Amino acid sequence: MKKYLPAIDSNSDSAVRTLPQQITLANGMRVLLLSDRSTPTVTLSAHFKAGSEYDPEYKAGLASMVADSLMSGTKTKDVLTLAKALEDKGAHLDFEITREGVRAQGSSLASDMPILLNTLSDAVRNPTFPQKEIELTRQQTLSGLQQDLDDPDEVARRTFVQSVYPKTHPLHILPTPASIKRVTRADIVSFKAKHYRPDTTILVLVGDFNSAQVRSLIETEFGNWQVSGEPPAVHYPAVAIPQSLININSVLPGKAQAITYMGSAAINRQDPRYYSALVLNQILGGDTLSSRLGAEVRDRQGLTYGIYSNFLAGKNSGTFLIEMQTNPEDVSKAIASTRKLLGEIHRTGVTRQELETAKRTAISNYIVSLINPEELTHRILMNEVYGLDDDELRSFTAKIQSVTLEQVNQAAKELLHPDQIVVATAGPVVVAGQR
Repeated sequence: MKKYLPAIDSNSDSAVRTLPQQITLANGMRVLLLSDRSTPTVTLSAHFKAGSEYDPEYKAGLASMVADSLMSGTKTKDVLTLAKALEDKGAHLDFEITREGVRAQGSSLASDMPILLNTLSDAVRNPTFPQKEIELTRQQTLSGLQQDLDDPDEVARRTFVQSVYPKTHPLHILPTPASIKRVTRADIVSFKAKHYRPDTTILVLVGDFNSAQVRSLIETEFGNWQVSGEPPAVHYPAVAIPQSLININSVLPGKAQAITYMGSAAINRQDPRYYSALVLNQILGGDTLSSRLGAEVRDRQGLTYGIYSNFLAGKNSGTFLIEMQTNPEDVSKAIASTRKLLGEIHRTGVTRQELETAKRTAISNYIVSLINPEELTHRILMNEVYGLDDDELRSFTAKIQSVTLEQVNQAAKELLHPDQIVVATAGPVVVAGQR
C-alpha cells in the first residue's frame, strides 16, 4: 500500500505513484480499480445517489429504511442465506446512509471477491423487501430514534442543523417516530427503483486482483443493469449565515452533562477556500489537545470535557461547527470563551508557526489514513463523488503545503463570525445560564 501514498515532501517526484484505473460501463456506472498485490485482500466501497436528501418531509427516514433493508432478501436468497454466504468466507458488506448518498463498504480475501461483488449486485438490483423484515427494520429504527431523542448530543445536533437550514433545505428534514411509521413497503420499493441506478453509481476496488479480470467480473454482475429516464434531481437553496446570534436550549432532565453545537452554513467541497479552511480548522479546533480551542477553553479555563471544530464540506452544502461537552453549570462561560476566541482569530488571524504546524499535522494525518485500505477506498470514492481532479489522491498534500498565511487569515475573516452563528445546547435544566 505504501507505494500509493504521497510523500510528506510535497516537492518530491510523484509521477511514479499509481492512480486508480477508471472505467465507465455502457450503462453509465463508474468503476475505479487500484491493484495492490502486496495484500491478500480486496476492499470495496460504492456510492449510490440515494441518500436522505431525497426523503419527503412527511416520510423522513425512508431512504435510511431502504438502505437498511437491501440485505433483507433478494429474488433468490433470503436474509440468512445472504449473510451466510459472506460469513462463511470471512467477508463483510454493509450499507450506510448519509445525506448525499448511500455508501456500501465491504472486504474479503482476494479469492472470494466474486462472492462479494455478487452479493453487492444482488442486494442493489434484486431486493424483495419482505414485509416481515421491513417491520423489523422499522422497530429497530424507532428504537434507535427513541434513544437519539434522549441523547443530549443528538438533540443538540438535530436542533442545530434545523436552525441553520430552513425548511426548504434538504438538510432540515430529519426523521421522527411519526414519519418512520408512515413509511410503507410500496414507498420502499418505489424509492429503490427510482434512486438506485447504474448511471449514478460509483464502485471502487482496492487490493489483490488483475484489473482486466475484475473488469470482466464487474461487467458480468452490473453490465446488464438498466434503468430508464433521467436521474432524479434535488435542489439545495443557498443558505446565508444568521444576521445575529441565535440561541436555542433543549432541556433533557437528569443528564449529567450538556452538549453544545455552534456554527453556521459554510463552504462545500469544491470551494477554492477548502484547503485554507482545513488548515484553519486544524489550528482552531481540529484536535482537542493541541488546538486553540482545546488549549484555551478546555485546558487553561477548564470549561469543557472536550471541544473540537470542523468544516463539514459536502458536494452540495457545507457546515462549520464547534461541538463541546461541558458541566451544565459552565455552559454560558464556555460559549462566551469560544465566541471570544473566534472573534480574536477573525480579527487578527493565526501565526506563521501555527500555520506550519497545522500543515505538517494535516499532511501527516492524511498519509497515515491512507495506510488503512478502507480509508484509501473511501478517499478514492469521495473524490469521484465530489467531482475532484483525477490527481486529487496524490496532489492533496501539495495543495495543503501551498496554503499561505494570508489565505488562512482571509478564510478566518470570511468564515468565522462569532456574532452570526447558531448556538444549540441540550442538557439538564441548568443550561446556557437558565435555571
